[in-house]
Amino acid sequence: MTSYKRKITLDKFNSYCDSRTKTSLGFQSETSKPANNLLWIAPNVLAGNTAFQVRKRCELPKLFKEILEKTVPGHSSIICDNHKKYYALITTTTIYLYLYQSEPVNIEMKLKDHHETLPFVNIFHTNDKISLAVTNAKTNKVLYWDNVLVSKATTYTLPLRSQADVITATCTLNQQKLLVVGTRMGDLFPLALKKDLIQPISHHEDDDNTGVVSYISSFFIKRPLFDSPAAEQEERIVGIVNVLDTVYVLTEKHIQVWHVDSNLQLKLTANISILKDLVESISQHIPNNVSIDNIRIEPLDIDSKLKNELVLLSSYQLPVMGDYIQYAASTISIKNTPDESTHFRIKHTASAPFSANTQSSSIPKLSISKSIAFITFDSHVIAVSRNKKSAFEEPVVLSDDDRILCTQVEREGQEGCIESATIYTLKSGIFDYDIDIQKIQGAEIDGNMYAGYVSNTVDLDTSIIQSKLEQAVLFGASQDTSIRFPLSIEQEDISSAVSKVLDELMENTLFLPLSLDAELRAEARYVFVNRIFEVLLENNLRSYVNIALRVKLMNCAEICYIAVYLLQEYNGFVDDEPLTKVWSEAAKNTSVLMKNKGDVKVFFSTEVNKIYQFLDQAISVCFTDIVQENDRPNVVYKMLDILMRVLESGRYFKESFTPLYEIEENKDKDHLLSKLVACFEKTAKYVLDNDKQGNSKLVEKLYEVADKLMECQKTDSQREDDVPTLVMKYVLLLGKSEFAIKLAEKNQDFTTIVRLTNDKSNKGDVITRNAAWIDKLGTPYLLYLFKWLGEQGKDEEILEFDSKYPNQVATFFSKVKLSVSWKYYLQHKQYEECLNAIFIVLVDEKQVKKRQELLAWAKMITLQNERDKNREANVFENTNYTDVSVLLEHEYIQVQLLNEFNKYLLRTDSTNKLTTIMNKYCLKSRLGNNTDLEDFSNAIKTLLQGISLSEHQLVFLLLHISGYKTVVENITTALQLVSHMKNLKCAISKSLQNTIWKEIYYRDVNAYQATSSGTHSDVSVRSIMQGTLVFRILNSARKSKIEVDQMIEPSKIEFEDNDDDKRMEIGSKGFGQFINQICLLASDNSSLTLQEMKTIIQI
Repeated sequence: MTSYKRKITLDKFNSYCDSRTKTSLGFQSETSKPANNLLWIAPNVLAGNTAFQVRKRCELPKLFKEILEKTVPGHSSIICDNHKKYYALITTTTIYLYLYQSEPVNIEMKLKDHHETLPFVNIFHTNDKISLAVTNAKTNKVLYWDNVLVSKATTYTLPLRSQADVITATCTLNQQKLLVVGTRMGDLFPLALKKDLIQPISHHEDDDNTGVVSYISSFFIKRPLFDSPAAEQEERIVGIVNVLDTVYVLTEKHIQVWHVDSNLQLKLTANISILKDLVESISQHIPNNVSIDNIRIEPLDIDSKLKNELVLLSSYQLPVMGDYIQYAASTISIKNTPDESTHFRIKHTASAPFSANTQSSSIPKLSISKSIAFITFDSHVIAVSRNKKSAFEEPVVLSDDDRILCTQVEREGQEGCIESATIYTLKSGIFDYDIDIQKIQGAEIDGNMYAGYVSNTVDLDTSIIQSKLEQAVLFGASQDTSIRFPLSIEQEDISSAVSKVLDELMENTLFLPLSLDAELRAEARYVFVNRIFEVLLENNLRSYVNIALRVKLMNCAEICYIAVYLLQEYNGFVDDEPLTKVWSEAAKNTSVLMKNKGDVKVFFSTEVNKIYQFLDQAISVCFTDIVQENDRPNVVYKMLDILMRVLESGRYFKESFTPLYEIEENKDKDHLLSKLVACFEKTAKYVLDNDKQGNSKLVEKLYEVADKLMECQKTDSQREDDVPTLVMKYVLLLGKSEFAIKLAEKNQDFTTIVRLTNDKSNKGDVITRNAAWIDKLGTPYLLYLFKWLGEQGKDEEILEFDSKYPNQVATFFSKVKLSVSWKYYLQHKQYEECLNAIFIVLVDEKQVKKRQELLAWAKMITLQNERDKNREANVFENTNYTDVSVLLEHEYIQVQLLNEFNKYLLRTDSTNKLTTIMNKYCLKSRLGNNTDLEDFSNAIKTLLQGISLSEHQLVFLLLHISGYKTVVENITTALQLVSHMKNLKCAISKSLQNTIWKEIYYRDVNAYQATSSGTHSDVSVRSIMQGTLVFRILNSARKSKIEVDQMIEPSKIEFEDNDDDKRMEIGSKGFGQFINQICLLASDNSSLTLQEMKTIIQI
C-alpha cells in the first residue's frame, strides 16, 4: 500500500521571514510613512499598521552584546546619540564608548572607584571632541574627562550635607559645559566643567523674595522665600531637565524653575506644588464609582523639549488596585506672567495601558517628542499621545527573555510629520518606532481609529483590537519574532474583530498582494489563518469566541492547509503533461479569473474558497476528451493516488487541530472523502465499461481506495451508510467477493453486505437471497442479518430462518429483544419468556388494536398456565410475577383509558405520553413492587395540565374511565386517580358536582327500576344494590380510606332542558330512598344517614 505524506511544509514562508530580518550595523534609518497593511512584507518591519511601524534597524555592536550577556540585569545601561554617532555602555566598573565613524572606534574607560550602583554619566559632544562626566551616587565624586581620547579624569567631591544623602539626578547644559546634580535631600549643585577643573557655581533664590510660588485654590500667588534648604521639608530630587536658559527640577511634590544667566549662575524663580493638580487630572482616568480619596501619586521622571512646557511621568495607586500601580504622562504648561507671577496648568494627561506590581524595583523612564510621550519599562515601550487630538497608545513588547536598555527620541517632529524613537534592546538589536502624527490626529470620519473625539467608543476600540489582532497574526507568525503582541479586552467586540481579520485573509486583500510568489502567498495565508486562534489562546480570549466562529476558523484553516498541500502535489508532477493539463483545465472551469490562463499555482493562492469545486472539476475532466484515451488509465490512477494523500493530509490536520480549537465534533460534511468517493465511483464505472483485464493496475488501485474508504467509515463518528454500500457494490461488481469479505472482516462491517444482498431489486425470499453469504460467512453473517432485519422493521422474516438455523435464531433472541420475540417463544412453547416479551412490547406499543391483540395472547397463555397447573406443571413457578390475571386487567384498563383519551383529546403526543406513564405504573406492579398510586395519578395530572380541555370534557372523560365493569382493584385505581386530581383545575363547582352525580345516578336507574318491580327477593335486591355504581364507589372509598366530598342527594340534582325522561325517575322519592339504602349497605352501619355519605370523585 502507498505510503502517504501527511504534513505540508512551509519552506517558502519560513525562508521569506528569515530574509526579511537580515540587517547590518548602521545608525541612520530611512523613514517613510506607514502606508498600508503590507508592512509584514517590508524588510525589517516588526509591527505596525497604517499609523505607525516598528522596524529593526541594526544589531548592537558585537562587543556590547558580549558584555551585556555577562552583566547582571540592572547593572548596565546604554547612552546613545545616533545623530552624533556614538554609543556608551555603562557598567558599575567600566564605561565603553563606541564611535561609529568610517573606522569604528572602541574606547574602554575603567572607573577608579567601584560603584555599587550604576553611575550617572553625562556626555558632551562637540565637533572636535567628546567630553565625559561620571557621577558616583554613593561616593559623591564627580569625574570629568575633557577629551576621552587624550585626557585624564579630573575629580571633585560634592559637599553633601549628610552621609545619608545620595545623588539622585544629573543634567547637563551642553553648550556651557554645566553639570547640575540633585540629591535625595533636595540639594542642587551646579558645576562648571573645565579642562583640568570642576568648579562649583553659586546659585541663589530670588533676592526680592517674590520668585517662589505655591498653587492655592486654582490661583498662583507669591510667598516669602525660605531662608535655607534645611528650613523646608526635605524632598528628594527625582529628575532634572534643561531647555535653553531654564532648568526644571522635579521633586516628590514640586517642580522648581531655575533661570541660568550669562554668568552660569542659577536663580530659583518658582517652586510649584503639583500633587493636587495631578490628582485632579489623573482622576479623569479612574471610574466614577471608585473613590480617589486615598490615591497615592509618585512623580517618577520629567522631560522637556520646549521652554515653558514639561511632560511629567507619575505612578498612581488606589486601594482597589491591590498591589498594582499604573502610570500617567501629564503635559504641563509653566509660563511667567507680566506681573512676574508663574502660571501653571496641566494641559493633558494620558494614562499608559500598563500596570506593574509594587514589588518591581524598576522605575520607568520618559522620553518625549513634539506630540508623543515614550514610556520605557523593562520589556515595554508605550507611546501615548501628548494632546487631546489623539487617543493613540500603542506598546512595543519584547519577548520574555529580552529587555530594553534605553529609548531615545530621534525625530521630535514638525506639524503633520513622522515622529520617531529608537529602542535599544539586550538581545534583539535596535528598533525604530515611527509614528505618523497626521494619521493619529485625523478625524474619525476619515477612518482614524485613534481619533481624540469619537461618536462610538466601542466601535473605535473594536477597530483598535482588530489592528492589534492583525499585527499579532501577521508579525507574530515568524518563528524568530522578537516582539510579543499581548491582547486584552474590556468593551471591545472581539468576535467581530476576529471575523473581519479572517475575512480579510480569505479574500485577496492587501494582506496578501498578488505580487507575492504564489507558493509564498498560499503558505502565508494558511499560517495567518491558523494563527488567529493561537493568538486568542495565548491571550486567554478563547471564551469570547463562540463555537460557531471557532468552527469557521478551523474550516478556513483546513481549506488553506489543503490548498498548500495541493500546490505542493502539483509541484511534484508539474512535468506530467496530461495530468498538468487536467488541473489547468479544472482551474479554468472553476474560476472566472483563471478563464484564460489556467495557472494552477495562482489558482491555489487566490481562489482558496473554491478548492472543493476545483477537485470536482479535476475528477470530471479526467473522464472527458481533454485526456487522450491511452493516457486516461494513468491519469485516473494518479488522480486517485493524489486524492488519497489529500484525504490523509486533511484528516491529519483535523486530528492535530480539533483539540486546539476545542471543537468536540465537527459535524460538517467531509468534502475530501466525498471527492475520493466520487472519483472511485467514476473510475469503477469506467473500468466496468472497458476491459478490466487491460486495466488491472487501475483495478488494484480501486481496491486500495476501497480499503481506505471503508477504514474512514469505521473511524468516523459521522458515518455515511451510503459510502460503504457504494464501495461494496463496486467491489462485488468487479468480481472480488473475497476482497469484500476481507473488507467486512477488517472493518467489522458485514451490515453493508447484508444491505446490498437484501436490496429491493434482489428477487427471491430472504433465505434464498442470503444463502450464498451464509454458506461463506456462517453465524457472524446470520447475526448481522438478523440485526439488520430488526432495524428495518422486518423482524418477522427472522422467524423464517428458525427451521433451518434454529441455533443461530435462538442465540439471537437470547441477546436481542424485538417486537417479534414473543412469537418465537410462543412457537417454542416457552410461555414464561413469551409472556415477558409481550409485556416488554406493551411498554412501547401505543396502537390500541395491537395492545388488545397482545392482551388476548397473554390471556390465552395464562389459561394455558392454569391447565398446566392442573397437571402440576406450573410454567411460572420460578418467576416473581404477581397474579397474571390482575396484571392483564391492568393492561385492559389501559386500553380503555387510551380509547377515552383518543376520543376526547385527539392529540397523538399526549396519548403517547399517557401510554408511557401507565406502562411505567403497570411495570412496577408486574415486578411485584408496591405501586405508588399517588405518584401515578400526579403524573397523569401533570400531563392533563398541559392539555387544553374544557371542564365538562374532563368530567365526562373521568366518568367514562370509572364506569367500566372491571375488577374492583381496577375501579379503585381509576377512582384514586380521580381523587388525586383535586388541584388539576380550580375547585370543582356545584354544577360540575351535579354533572358527576347525575351521570352516576343515570347508570343506576335501571337497577332501581328492577328492585321496584316487586318481582325480586330480598337477596336478589341486595345483590342488585351491590352491583350499582353508587355502591361500588362508596365501598371502594371505605376500603381504601379515601377522603370524600359531600354527596348530592338525587332530589337535588339539576337537569338541563334536553335531558331525557330519566330525570323523573332520579328526582322521585323512591329513587332517593333506593340510594339511601345503598349508602347504608355500603357503610355496614344502618345509623349512617345519606348526608353523611361521601364520594371520592375529586377534581
